[in-house]
Amino acid sequence: MLMKIKTLIYFIIVFLVILSIIAFVMSFWLGFVSSFRLVFGLLYILFIPGFIWSYVFFKDEKAVDQKQIATTLKEDSRIDFIERIILSVALSLALVPLFIFFINKIGVKINVLSVFLEVLSIILIGFAILFVRFFLDKRKKNEN
Repeated sequence: MLMKIKTLIYFIIVFLVILSIIAFVMSFWLGFVSSFRLVFGLLYILFIPGFIWSYVFFKDEKAVDQKQIATTLKEDSRIDFIERIILSVALSLALVPLFIFFINKIGVKINVLSVFLEVLSIILIGFAILFVRFFLDKRKKNEN
């Protein structure tokens, strides 16, 4: 478990460094603030909400251990990491515009702050569902 967390942290750091380099290169054409806003804004809008909700809709990655193959076949709601990345973009492209559309129908004006807060609420709702599911699963394991 600790190794998986270290690998995840390493992956996040490398990913952020690559995005920073891309934003720095784009700053020659767009300006420094605009390029960072574009790169990290696209990440915030087009990836993060779908990535969180992919864990809500689907469980962890597929098992690679031979002992867990039988249980993986029974629980077919697991997806691979590459599938999760692609699905994250698709879920974000579906969830964010629909949420903004329905919030706009309620009467909230669409501007930078409202979109930021609406996407943040999509992310926080997904985290809350995962948090509740984690503690319910933990309680279920303790009872058994």
